[in-house]
Amino acid sequence: MQQLSELKSAIVAFMPVVSEVATLQGSVAAFQGCLAEIDRLLSEGFCQDDLNVLSRAVPRVFWLHKEWTPELERMVDGRYREPWWFVAADKLHQRVQEAAEELKIVGRY
Repeated sequence: MQQLSELKSAIVAFMPVVSEVATLQGSVAAFQGCLAEIDRLLSEGFCQDDLNVLSRAVPRVFWLHKEWTPELERMVDGRYREPWWFVAADKLHQRVQEAAEELKIVGRY
């Protein structure tokens, strides 16, 4: 149950960024579906197969590798930086993915 609660908390924290950024909005419905499934599992009970299915349903909005970075934004002073949404979303997305992976560990609930 703790892992489901952590995943729910992580998704809820991530949703404002996903909802606000046009390039991420395609994932809103999938995350909402995951939240609904978490609530269902918490109320009705679950087995390891249910957790595995939920874990696989959590969308990856970034398929990152160490060399990848989004297009940089130019600031008023002429310097470039990562977009605000990526800075905000990267750590939140990582938390969601880590919580989803925890569900795959047999017997951790």
